[in-house]
Amino acid sequence: MITLTARGNMGPAMLALAQPKQAFVDALMSLGTDDFVRAAELAGYANANRESLKSTAHRLIHDDRIQVAIKEETRRRLTGLLPLAISRVRDVLTDPLQAGGVTLKAAETVMNRGGLPAVTEQKIEVTRAETPLQQVDRIARLAQQLGLDPKTLLGQYGVNTDEQKVIEVEYTEVTSDDGRGGLEDLL
Repeated sequence: MITLTARGNMGPAMLALAQPKQAFVDALMSLGTDDFVRAAELAGYANANRESLKSTAHRLIHDDRIQVAIKEETRRRLTGLLPLAISRVRDVLTDPLQAGGVTLKAAETVMNRGGLPAVTEQKIEVTRAETPLQQVDRIARLAQQLGLDPKTLLGQYGVNTDEQKVIEVEYTEVTSDDGRGGLEDLL
């Protein structure tokens, strides 16, 4: 059996679990491994049949509530390791025998975590090579796709609408005086 985390130290996700499931999360965290069957066994789940225990472990590790509790417990335990981590970084930073690259990396880590991250700059340049006429054409097409009148957006500037494309003409058939037909016969 595994010793459970004291209820006062449990977060809301752990407190929402039944005691056997809390024990499974604690066992998993204590083992520090992905041996879910062993964690289920340590949590007190029946181990009379190994296949049954594997099935139980599979069901437990895929339970959304248990996964949330594992994340919660991981954060809690990592927070507890912060003083040790800070001590190790301090040792690296103050050790004169430490390689420069290691010391620099430790210093950068402290600065990043301490709210002084490195400033980076990105320059993004977008170039669009469209003539003004192409831009007007594109705007008119997009307006029509959206069910808008391009004239409303652009006025008369370069907007070719269907009514502008229609040309009305009157014609007269021409015949020659010598009895030949029209222009077609002349060629």
